[in-house]
Amino acid sequence: MLRWVASFFVAVVFSWNVRAIPPVQNSLFQRLKLDDAFLNSPVCSVKRPGGALVTEYNAVKNDPNIDEDNVTLVNNQHSEDGDHGNIVSSVTSRFLPKGRTFLWITPDSLDYGSVAQQNIKNHPIFVINCSISTSIEETSKAQKNAMLKNFYQNISSLLRLRKILVVAAGNAGHSLGGKENLNTILLSNIISKLPPDLRKYIIFVGATQQIKGQEIINSRYSNNAGEFNNQFILAPSAFSAYSPQKKRQTTPYGTSFAAPVITGLLTRALLANPHLTSEDAIQLLFQTANKRNLLSTGNADLNQKIYGHGVVDARLYLQAAHTLNQSRQQHRNPQGSLAKLLQTTHLNVFRNSRKLLQTTHPNVFRNSRNLKDKLDVVSLLGDYGHDTHIQRLLEKGSLNLEEHPSSQFTLDDFSSCSKVFKVRNLSDEQFKNFALSKFPLPSLSERGGSLLTQALREERTSLVDHLLQHNFNIHFRGKDAEGNWGVLPIHVAAMMGNQAYVQKLIQRGALINQRFFSPMHEVSFDPLLFTIFAAKQFPKEMNQRLKILDMLYHQGADFHQKIEGQSLVDMTEEVFGTNSSLTQKVKYYANNSGIHKRKPILPLSSKQPPAQPKKITPKRFLKQAIKGQKKTKRTAIQAKKKPLPRKSSVSRQSRVKKWLVKCR
Repeated sequence: MLRWVASFFVAVVFSWNVRAIPPVQNSLFQRLKLDDAFLNSPVCSVKRPGGALVTEYNAVKNDPNIDEDNVTLVNNQHSEDGDHGNIVSSVTSRFLPKGRTFLWITPDSLDYGSVAQQNIKNHPIFVINCSISTSIEETSKAQKNAMLKNFYQNISSLLRLRKILVVAAGNAGHSLGGKENLNTILLSNIISKLPPDLRKYIIFVGATQQIKGQEIINSRYSNNAGEFNNQFILAPSAFSAYSPQKKRQTTPYGTSFAAPVITGLLTRALLANPHLTSEDAIQLLFQTANKRNLLSTGNADLNQKIYGHGVVDARLYLQAAHTLNQSRQQHRNPQGSLAKLLQTTHLNVFRNSRKLLQTTHPNVFRNSRNLKDKLDVVSLLGDYGHDTHIQRLLEKGSLNLEEHPSSQFTLDDFSSCSKVFKVRNLSDEQFKNFALSKFPLPSLSERGGSLLTQALREERTSLVDHLLQHNFNIHFRGKDAEGNWGVLPIHVAAMMGNQAYVQKLIQRGALINQRFFSPMHEVSFDPLLFTIFAAKQFPKEMNQRLKILDMLYHQGADFHQKIEGQSLVDMTEEVFGTNSSLTQKVKYYANNSGIHKRKPILPLSSKQPPAQPKKITPKRFLKQAIKGQKKTKRTAIQAKKKPLPRKSSVSRQSRVKKWLVKCR
């Protein structure tokens, strides 16, 4: 569950800026340009025993994919807290004959070697898929060293047998092999210590999203190649898959579901080509990868560190593997190197007679053609923390945003424009004026977010204050291409831990029971859950989060709600620990909801206006008081000669007596 919570909130933090994938283009084989007819052709016909092993930490029972013997269970362990293992093994099995995908549930230890070294039902294991990660961020030094030693021995013994290990790159938006990645992920730490002759059997897989028919790296959700760029490739994610837990089709996101695509393709190539070695299978996969749809950053080394070898070309890869297998048979050199073989034979695998590695269009990264492309490059570099390279782009003078008309901008460009202004060291007020001139108030992002939502996310306080002062509709949002409602301002303010804006939004009528549905995990979250679990991503705002919890409680927030069957208190305790101030606050309100009196925040319209001070009227001269004349030198002299008579202190009764005496 901890793995799920962490990956979910990385997704939610960025999900409103990830472009929506139209449901029509959501088929995995359609995106890979594959079909069953091609997989059943002589190019892919299976010629030897073997299969793929999927290591997972959970799987539910009664999965029709397993019941139909597409997937074979190695052990009979199940964990009812999720069907991650079911979906990953199901994706792998789409590329393989029935019974050739083996699912191994290992909730406590990832002992890869012990299972992979043996044959399973007379089938040797060629490829092992690892779509799970073990965090070492909060473990003690002694425990961390013990885990590293144990896993290093297991993985080393596996790789010495030339087994291929396919690893999901992760969903945190980091660079593989970087300091943050090595300090938090066990497997990355181990792989960085492996010698080159063993590391070459490991493949890291990043995730792509499809935009206008092209596979583009999902920079807000997938880790990039980083220091492991020679072993990195991209594959599709967010395609339609069956969930046995939900008993319907779902759209799983992330590198967990991109990795089994590569596992399935590698295994199918090795099954169809007995003379193909593990080294051949890996080298061909990288050499046939597609780079033409990926935007260049303007720097070759940086391109390599972000994209690795590019996006997998499944059809071309399987054709090339088949041709290479035939070439090995013809030259009677089953163990010859791939490089020598490529020199002695032409791999003509295209029907239009184009050569495999010398296509008409160069397989290189695409240069920016217009403003949209340039802003996409800025977004890519900003997501991966390459601000210095954005500065170099700006120094070339190619991003003068103010010169472009508003028709060239969409709300999805908001984040990129904000990043440009930050790198240029321009003020928040200047960005506010720019945003109001380029982004119309009724505009929406492709995920359904509003201008106010984007401003809150980018912490553009001047723009947020301006929109609130001018009564921007805080309930305004749209739907994405899949029909899901976008995120609301109250959700973003709670996620960012901004107590001041949460209070302002509540005063203006924001509802704390409105929820945001995340298509990535098919879970809906309200402001309370955003406040709690986003603290993993934004720990610096903890004091403000505690104050937000106080506000939400007094507004009637439900501290007894459950997420996938687990209580809010238990999940908070599992994620943050028993002694965490956040856990104690949640537990206090959950246990004392009937005792602690709620004092809701009054909306602005219901508040009493502040008491007005008494109006002090200045003393006026006699002539001015009567005629209302303006004060001049002449009237001032006249008033000075005739001052206002003082009020008599004699009582009314004594004046009447004097008047009667006069009458006599």
